[in-house]
Amino acid sequence: MLAVLVVARAAGPVAAADPPARFAGEVARGQAFERALAPGLVFRLVPDEGGWTVWVGQPGAPDADWSGVVTPPFRGPNPRYLEAWHFRNVDNSGPNLPGPGNVNAPQAVRDFAFVEQADDYRRALDALQHVLWPQGDAERAAALDVLEPLMARARRGRLTITDLQLGGLEPGARPWIDRLRFVVEFPEP
Repeated sequence: MLAVLVVARAAGPVAAADPPARFAGEVARGQAFERALAPGLVFRLVPDEGGWTVWVGQPGAPDADWSGVVTPPFRGPNPRYLEAWHFRNVDNSGPNLPGPGNVNAPQAVRDFAFVEQADDYRRALDALQHVLWPQGDAERAAALDVLEPLMARARRGRLTITDLQLGGLEPGARPWIDRLRFVVEFPEP
């Protein structure tokens, strides 16, 4: 079942290129979610084995994730990945609580960023590839000079998990998310 709630900005009408100020949704395991943000720009939750990935981009270009190029960290657990193991301890014998045996992973609040133009996406993708796999220090520095301003001016979003049901909770097993309720908000630019 898919539920969507849209709330308009109190400050005035939403411009055609502005994302809605807020929406809510619910997904079940394996189910995709999509919400138009502006003409030619969508927010998606893309399902995978353990949960979902936050994705922003053009509807017809599923391989071009406009949030993936400007939402760090670019290695390791990223707030865009909504994975069940983030909410469980190392051996999946209990919830992920502070202390020994916990995992260092994002929790209910997931901040993400995204570019809003195809040219910015292409520039950020190219720069990010040279940051992650440079041929030398000078190449990495030049790529950072391109990527950092794109990251600084990227739009911000926040996904907050409001309800979560996990499966596969046996110790040693890999858990999954059965159901996820969430709210996505876009602060003023």
